[in-house]
Amino acid sequence: DAQVETVVVAGGTATIGPGTQVTGDVRTLNGTATVDPAASVAGEVSDLGPQLVTLGIVLVPALLLLIVGAALVTVVVALFVAGLAARQVRQAEWLISNEPGPSLLFGLLGIFVLPLLAILALITVVGAPVGLVFLFSVLPTVAYLGWIVAAIWVGDWVLARTRSGEPAERPYLAAVIGVVLLGAAALIPVVGSLVGFVASLFGIGSLLLLGWRTFRREPVVVPAAAPAAAPVAPPAA
Repeated sequence: DAQVETVVVAGGTATIGPGTQVTGDVRTLNGTATVDPAASVAGEVSDLGPQLVTLGIVLVPALLLLIVGAALVTVVVALFVAGLAARQVRQAEWLISNEPGPSLLFGLLGIFVLPLLAILALITVVGAPVGLVFLFSVLPTVAYLGWIVAAIWVGDWVLARTRSGEPAERPYLAAVIGVVLLGAAALIPVVGSLVGFVASLFGIGSLLLLGWRTFRREPVVVPAAAPAAAPVAPPAA
């Protein structure tokens, strides 16, 4: 005699023999379950296949709506950034194009070193609140804004090669194009994730480098006549 709570059969067969007590249900998924008349099953014997199909019919549209909603929110945020911080965005773009090495270095520091320092701060009583704020507030915000800056850079890069003339004062169109392109790339397995990671790396790095330069009172001067996403010569010292 045996007593179990629930029996799940996936891709095989099971026989519930005489004297066996099942206090819950017997579920099958691409399998079969044989219940002896002398066995006791308190719940029901059912196939999980139709239930999973029904669940998928509900979840897939909900997931698509979630993705579309997140994309629209990101576009709106990118437009706000392009409108309210156009000068800083142009400076960050200029750093990505003209100082990719330092931007990459600061991006690596932002992704790996700063989280490590925040985790180490959690060990101390005094540093724990600071570490928590950094891990769950500051770093995610910087990462999100870095991705948006990288997206605007991508949009400006595309616009610089598809039309002539000076770039717009506020990169609204570049923001939309960049978010759409990077968002579409994210749908490609492996490659999309790699593209998004590299873009975020440079975006985060340019923001941190810009902040460091601002802190040291070393202004980043963007030539007015040159597209922010096109390589230009650094300003003369």
